[in-house]
Amino acid sequence: MESVGIKSEAIAIGMQEMLSGDRIDLPPIIVGGTRKLADKKTLLVYGYFDVQSAGDKANWRTDPFKLAEKDGRLYGRGVVDNKAAVMAWIAAIEILQKQNVELPLNVKQKLFISDFSTLITNRHNPYYLLI
Repeated sequence: MESVGIKSEAIAIGMQEMLSGDRIDLPPIIVGGTRKLADKKTLLVYGYFDVQSAGDKANWRTDPFKLAEKDGRLYGRGVVDNKAAVMAWIAAIEILQKQNVELPLNVKQKLFISDFSTLITNRHNPYYLLI
């Protein structure tokens, strides 16, 4: 993301206690954005990177959590879904920059799996929110 001018940071959000009593680290929230210009409104793009359970692994031809390539296609649990939209936003910003087109607004992108309303309220004041 930095190669197209999007600075990003990983924000730790702590741990979660499971029903078993075990505590696990939650994945970080990834926040990225173009440089903030005070005279422009901000578009906040929300994305997530978690995946659903793979179900019965016997129904998979490959390990669902290891990316596999076959005949030019990629297979694996969670390979696409919202991740394609995230990459499309990054690609769109890159294309505009290569054409020397100034973005008409600030862009913030959030990638995470937990509730984000508190983070948005505390850290940003978006004019638009795209989910």
